[in-house]
Order: sequence, then structure tokens, then C-alpha cells
Amino acid sequence: MQVTDLLGRHRVVVDHAAIGGLLTGRRVLVTCTGGEIGSELCRQIQRYDPAELMMLDHDEAARSEVVSELGRFSGERRPSFRSRRRRSGACPAGFRVSFPWR
Repeated sequence: MQVTDLLGRHRVVVDHAAIGGLLTGRRVLVTCTGGEIGSELCRQIQRYDPAELMMLDHDEAARSEVVSELGRFSGERRPSFRSRRRRSGACPAGFRVSFPWR
């Protein structure tokens, strides 16, 4: 039995050089960081050394847990996070500073 038999699809080959070219040294925003998909995205994105990893989630406790986990593995460089979004249409103040065109 092969792994592809269990998954029902072929294995995906990841082009790490291309992904690194997109993420290294750039600001990256991930939403829903307290969930399984968002937190896993943050773990994988952090490996590419972005200039800033901004993490946004309405559940501050879940987001803080992911920030703490990533901080343990990154040494001095901790992920940054802005503000949680409570109201629809509200733009967190941190975004106005980070993205002045907004």
C-alpha cells in the first residue's frame, strides 16, 4: 500500500525557493491565527524569515498561545501581532500604522 492510496491524491512537491522568494523579508498578515489552519500557516511562514508576521484573530487567548509557541522556537525574534477585530468594518489602529495607504 502506498501513501497516495490512503490520501486519494498524488504527493505535492513544494518549491521552497519560490515560496521563500515571496515571503522572506516581507510583511505577512495571517488571519484566524488561533485556528488549526491559521496557526499552521504561521508556523510554516515563520520558517521563511518574513520581516514581520502579523497575526490577527478574534480569540485573543488562542492567538496568544500561537504567538508564545512561535516565540519559543524563534529565539529573540517574536512574531508581531496587531489588534483583534471585534466590529465588522473596523480597521485596527495598528494597520493604519503598518499600512499607511489605508
